[in-house]
Formats: sequence, structure tokens, C-alpha cells
Amino acid sequence: MNYWVLLCTSSTVCCAQSIITRGPYLNNSDTKATIRWRTDSPTNSVVTIGAATYTNSLQTTEHIVKITGLTPNSHYSYRIGSTSYTFPVDTNYHFHTAPVSGSYVRPVTVIGIGDFGVSTTAQNDVENVLPQQADVWQWYGDNAYPIGSAAEYEAHAFGPHYRNHYPKLNLLPSLGNHDAVSSSPTTQTGPYFEYFSLPSSGEYGGVASNTAAYYSYNYGHVHFIVLESTEAPFRSATGAMANWLRQDLQADKSLWRVVYFHHPPFSKGSHNSDLEIDMVEMRQNIVPILEQYGVDLVLTGHCHGYERSHFMHGFYGTSSQFNDSYRLSSGTGFPEPYQKTNKGAVYAVVGTGGVALKGSGIHNAMATSVFNKYGFAKMTFTRDSLWFQFIGTDKQVVDQFIIRKVQPCPDQLVFSSPPHLGTQSFEAHLTITSTNQTAKGSAISYSAGKSVELKPGFSTSSGSIFQATVGGCNPP
Repeated sequence: MNYWVLLCTSSTVCCAQSIITRGPYLNNSDTKATIRWRTDSPTNSVVTIGAATYTNSLQTTEHIVKITGLTPNSHYSYRIGSTSYTFPVDTNYHFHTAPVSGSYVRPVTVIGIGDFGVSTTAQNDVENVLPQQADVWQWYGDNAYPIGSAAEYEAHAFGPHYRNHYPKLNLLPSLGNHDAVSSSPTTQTGPYFEYFSLPSSGEYGGVASNTAAYYSYNYGHVHFIVLESTEAPFRSATGAMANWLRQDLQADKSLWRVVYFHHPPFSKGSHNSDLEIDMVEMRQNIVPILEQYGVDLVLTGHCHGYERSHFMHGFYGTSSQFNDSYRLSSGTGFPEPYQKTNKGAVYAVVGTGGVALKGSGIHNAMATSVFNKYGFAKMTFTRDSLWFQFIGTDKQVVDQFIIRKVQPCPDQLVFSSPPHLGTQSFEAHLTITSTNQTAKGSAISYSAGKSVELKPGFSTSSGSIFQATVGGCNPP
């Protein structure tokens, strides 16, 4: 009689045929997802979700499976393997799809870290307090030190790190200068581009960039843009990235717009934005585009500390040139929120994920500068508010602010399509006219100062809530 002896270490997941050596990890939208993992020997790739099976027939150790036809705002558990075997059930193997792109259904929660891939005690401390439940997990670059090699990604970004986070968090990273030593954004080669399947074709919303160096995506009512700041051609005001950025922002109709990349346009931390060309060019060439189209929040890493600007607009100079004329609010954003009508943004540096902290200078555009606290960013987006927190490894809130959008009050609203989804309230100064449909499970309200007219074609689905009142809003 023959016996098979199978030995597994604590750092691997095993079965008789192969070993999972990285992953699984994923990203997803409202109806699509991509799930990846690596094994020590080549097989085809299978993901099972309920009764559905998704297969990639390529024999490989780098497994990539594209999932389609998912239901928005829904929870899914999954298993991975091949056509000949399936790995054991793992309670971490699950994810939640986004609400319908562009719609407000519920608050969206985002977490972010930058400058972390060093396998230090500090990185472990941040990992231990990083939430295991969030809608989006963002990386602000320098994900693997010192040169972003394959071995460094395996040891410092994957390896023993974030094992309870990868299988279920919607991971969407950006490239840092240390990562770019081994990866080229121009040719889209190297570990960063080989390890991540990024939505460059507009498959998660936004305009297709056709490059993984920069891309955009929607998560419900929030639009996210990831930019490339490590190489000079990408930082040009008239280059391909800037031209795409204008198109993407012009086409977007989301309630909130957030941009992240590696090099901060404003900082006096471990790097000086007055002097360093990558930071200068992002500020002078790219920031004006972001402000032109009403971006609300800009997130970066690179500087090894936490810095957060005033709520401001129109400043593209050096620290000494900043004055209160660029501030749109005299407050700090908490507990009294910043009020935004059509302009104003906050710029935050979150280079606090694990690399050694340093920096002591204070940029005049900054409302807060902290160079002795590791931690992560947490953002919550409701329909009219963005609540930002920087949380330290002691789980205490180090800094926070709120941006509240002052919604416009139109004289008239006319609805015909698409169907109303989720929980939404619509107000007009004079009239609302609708031939629209209200989807199952939605809660929709109309309020107008003169009349609400429901014309033929209007309908509400079973299980939905609809109400109409005379009241409305007053123009600013």
C-alpha cells in the first residue's frame, strides 16, 4: 500500500496537488470582480461562487479569474482551486460588491496606507489595527522597499502580512518611487504591473485609460482616480495622463471625487515640495486640473509622516507664498464641517504604514502635521458628507475633518431614466416631474415647492418606498 505524506507550514495553504504561495486577493466593482492567487505548480484556475463556476483554462502559477454578472451591493463567498481540486473553505474568502455605479445606496468606507512594505514592527502594528471590513483598500505607493523587486513584494507586501485582509478587501493600489525602481509605468512591466489586475479599460466605471499606470473607478456614489507621479512624462500638463484626466473628470457625475498618487504637492516632511521636481510638477501641472473639476480630496504618501492641509483652493506656489486668501474656511473641519459649494479640497499625506518616520518642517498650507505616529486613513462617504480620520496604532483618532457638500437647489427636476435605486431624496425649488421607476428595495422621496407631477410611465416596485411632499428647497 502506498501512502502520501503532506507537509504544510503555517505560512502556506496546501492540498495534495499544489500550495498557495500568495493570496487570494481581489478587486471588484458593482457587477465584476478579479480574483488572483499564486501556486507553486501550474494548474488551470477555478473560482466557485455559489452554484456558479468561473474558469481560466491557462495552465499557470499566476492565477487570474475574471468574475462577471454579479449583483450590485451583494455579499459573496467564494472558493478557489482548479478543475481537479478545490482548496478548503476559508471564512476570509468573501467580498461585497459595490452599489450601482454612480448611485447612492449606503455610506461607503475606504481605508488607505502608504509607505509600508518594510516588514518592521511598525508595519505589523498598523496591520493589527487596520480594519478587516471596508469597501475599498487603497495603497499610496512605496508598497515594497527598497526597490520594489518581486522578492520584496513577496516578503514585505504579501508574505506574512495582511493575511486576513487580502481575501476580502477591494484592493486598488498606486505606484511609488521605490516600486518604480523595478517596475516601469511607461512599459507597464515589473512586479507592480505583474501582480495587480487594475481596471484600465473603464470596466469599474470612469473613462478607460488603457494603461495600468493610471486609472479610475467608481464605488457607488464616489469616483476614485489613481495617478502616476514617478516619471516626468506623466506629470506634464499637456501629456497623455493629463489629457485623460480632464476627459475622465469631465465625464464623471459622481457625488464625490477622490484622487490618490504617491508624491504630495504640499509637504515639508521627509521631502520638500518647494524643491523636489516630482512634487513641484504634480502641484503646478496636475493640481489645477483637479481643482478645475471640483475634486474633494487628494491623498498621497512619499513623505514619512502625516500631514493634512487646510480646506483650500487655487494655491500652486511654495510654502512661503501661502496665505489665508487661499483658505476657504477659518476652521479645522471638526467638529464644525467644511462647507463646500463648488470649490475647495483637502490634501492629506499618509506615509505612515511602516517605514521609519521622519520630518519636522511645517508647510504653511497644512492644518496638521504629525511625524511621530504610525497609522492609516479611514474615510466614510455619505450622500452629503465626507468624514476623514487618521487613526494611530493605539486606535486613537489623531486627526479628523468633515467636508459637507451644499447640494444645489434647482428650480425644476425631470426624471425619466435610469430607475431610482437605493435611498435617495430629491428636492427642487418649484417642480418635479417624473416618468421614472423605483426599483425594489429602494426608498425614494420627492419634495418640491410648487408641485410634484407623476406622469404615465412612473411606477414603484413591490418592496420599495416612495413619498412626495410639497416643500422643496430654497436656492442659495
